[in-house]
Amino acid sequence: MLKSNAITIFSLKIDLISLLMFFLVSLGYPSIHKYVFPLIIALGLVQFYRGYSKQVELSYLLEINFYLLVFSLIFYKSIHTSLLILNLIFHSYNFSLQKNKIACNSLRAERLILFFFILILINQLSFQPIFKSIDTYLHLLFYPALFYFIKRSQSGIDVTKAMFFYLFSVLISSTSLIIINILYGTLEFKANTFFAEPLGLTHVYFGLFLGAACSIVYVLIEKKKEMNIKWSLCFIALFISLIIYIGARMALLAVLFVSATFIIKKVRKLGLQKAIFLVVFMCGILTISYNTFPRLKDGINYAQKVYISVTNDDQKDLVHNSWRNMYQRFLVTKYTLNEIKRNIFFGVGLHNVKQTLGDKIHDDGYLYYKPINPHNQYLHIWLGMGVFSFLFFLYMLFELMKNQPMGLYFTLFFLISMMTESILVREKGISLFFLFLLIFYLNKKGT
Repeated sequence: MLKSNAITIFSLKIDLISLLMFFLVSLGYPSIHKYVFPLIIALGLVQFYRGYSKQVELSYLLEINFYLLVFSLIFYKSIHTSLLILNLIFHSYNFSLQKNKIACNSLRAERLILFFFILILINQLSFQPIFKSIDTYLHLLFYPALFYFIKRSQSGIDVTKAMFFYLFSVLISSTSLIIINILYGTLEFKANTFFAEPLGLTHVYFGLFLGAACSIVYVLIEKKKEMNIKWSLCFIALFISLIIYIGARMALLAVLFVSATFIIKKVRKLGLQKAIFLVVFMCGILTISYNTFPRLKDGINYAQKVYISVTNDDQKDLVHNSWRNMYQRFLVTKYTLNEIKRNIFFGVGLHNVKQTLGDKIHDDGYLYYKPINPHNQYLHIWLGMGVFSFLFFLYMLFELMKNQPMGLYFTLFFLISMMTESILVREKGISLFFLFLLIFYLNKKGT
């Protein structure tokens, strides 16, 4: 039982130790994570002992620590990974206590993700250096395992609360970043791609978290009485403003596409007046962003220059500017397609993609080119793992999207983002995408 001094957040009573853990996680920045990391682990073990000795109901600890896991997504990666392992310990222990194991037939999502991990494991074994980046992809094993225990033990995980805790974490981190940038004198009235650097995130990945937050707001709007339209617009306006400010171009376009999908889908239910208002609102955002978003204009201008150089076969311009973003993306896409033709069936190894492309491009005389990954998740998988794994990847995405309409906007946002970013080659992208896909498969009883 919880003591009377517990604090209620999102209709959930949170004890002081758990509240302290939330606070410590919110301090999970690269510069200070080494100080808060041991405290989080220690308090997590204290929580486990409290549940083991029945000082606190185990069902409560299972629930609150899962929300803490969701909350930690945006903060330093080692903190999230440690909480993921703690959650696995908590839920596997709870599962071991149950005398009558609950049958669960709804494990299709977990099986698909687990099979994808097995394909990656085979790929890592097949190419040198063996297991170079397996630690990143272990999350594709841990998440299905966690949800297996959650479903088999019917843990009381509430999908709506999980989404609210995620939005809360994005708001907390955004606010703290604004304060930090003010203190360091880096909060300027122009695009700032280094805004999220204190959090250890590039503008691309922080844009992913902000865009995912927008998508989740749309999910909450669809869930009746969870979030009214006024508060929703405030959140969306804030998140889009930050996306524009940090210069996350694809995140902005993906959010606008998702927003248009939401409006088209809900035009009848919202009513003509609200639908028109939303259309005007989104068009206004797009117009303002184009006129006040230097990176968007620069990107379009350089894309045009690349097109002219390619059509005119201007190798001097391509070589001289090969360090520029749009030129880099053209070269890496061109060479990725060439390498796919040469290695269509088995690929070159998921962890060798960037190096392979960089060597080929440099060997062809593009001396100023700085190696980057393909910046397209679909081509990245194909080049790294071959056509059979690529086809399974597409099949997995289709199945995961088809069978969980609740996560339509979230999945759509990522499907678009993956066209210009290799999101699923880092822990942050893997964790955000697959954790929420599995969350959307849960109902309020966790089955």
